[in-house]
Order: sequence, then C-alpha cells, then structure tokens
Amino acid sequence: MDAAQTGRVEEKSFVVKLCVFALLLIHTALIAWSGWWQSPTLNEPGHLVAGLHHWDTGTFYLYRVNPPLVRLVAALPSTIVGYTADWSGFYEHVGARTEFDMGEDFVAANGRQSMLHFRLACWACIPFSMLGAWVCFAWARDLFGNAAGMFVVSLWCCSPMVLGHASMIAPDAHATSLGLAACYTFWRWLQ
Repeated sequence: MDAAQTGRVEEKSFVVKLCVFALLLIHTALIAWSGWWQSPTLNEPGHLVAGLHHWDTGTFYLYRVNPPLVRLVAALPSTIVGYTADWSGFYEHVGARTEFDMGEDFVAANGRQSMLHFRLACWACIPFSMLGAWVCFAWARDLFGNAAGMFVVSLWCCSPMVLGHASMIAPDAHATSLGLAACYTFWRWLQ
C-alpha cells in the first residue's frame, strides 16, 4: 500500500471509531435518563436490597434466583454514599422471597434518599451495556468488516429491549452483555 491508501484507511478507521463513540455516548445518555426518571420498577428495590445485604453480610441468601454480580455492582455506590439498613425482615426459609418486603423496608427507612440510591444503582450498571455494545461491534467487525460492526452496534444501542433493560438494576441486559463477551472471547481463542 502506498502512503495515500494508508492515509485513507486510517481516515476511515478514525471515522468508524468516532461513529461508535457517538453511538455509545447517545446510548449512555438514554440509559442514564431512563434510569433517572423511570426507576425504580417493581423488582429493583429487591435487587438493590439484596446487593446491599450481600455487601453487609458477605452472604448471598437474598435473591438467589440469579447470580449476584449485577446486584453487587449496583449496590456499590450506596455502600459508598451511605444508607440506613433494616435487615429485620430477613428470615431464612425454603422458598422464602423476603427481598421484596425488605425492599419496601429499605424505602421506608431511607425515605426520599432512597431515590438517589436507585438512580446511582442504575448508573453503576451502565458499563455493562457499553461492554455489550463494544462486543457487538468488535465481533461483527472481525467477521464482516467495519460496515457490519457499525450496523450491529447501531442495533444494540437503539434497541428498545436493550435500552429498557439496561437502565434497570435487574440482570437481564447486563447478563446478556457478559454472555456476549464470554462468547466473543471464546471465539477469539478458537481463532
């Protein structure tokens, strides 16, 4: 390749990176806005309380129907900011789902401050969705080129399902992102 062709390739690469950055910025803004104004949903108090309980006690009894990573990340800002804990509603029993009642107790104990905790928890989970977007771009680019990567990252960043679930504390979109990252890493290893 001569110098002119190398320059055009580098220019295209810069434009692609700029477009991906712009999409990620818009995606992040949409998730942050949704997490600020539309949180908490029905399950989010239980997820946040379970994460806080994990940090406080070092146990994983609450909300054990799915892995704790997202809850732990979501609860981290609240552990830094400080909150009022009320673990009086916790009891261990086969089939017990006390996290929902404890979520109500958390809101009662923290009052208006609980909204800040939910919003910070939603924002703490934004990097999961950004990881998913980047993996979608990288995998499609590796398979079919920059145009495919741009198309797929656009689908991820504008998908109502991703936007809706990535702005919540629930693990749905976040587990999807981590699953994509694991599959992409395995695919790269196979290559």
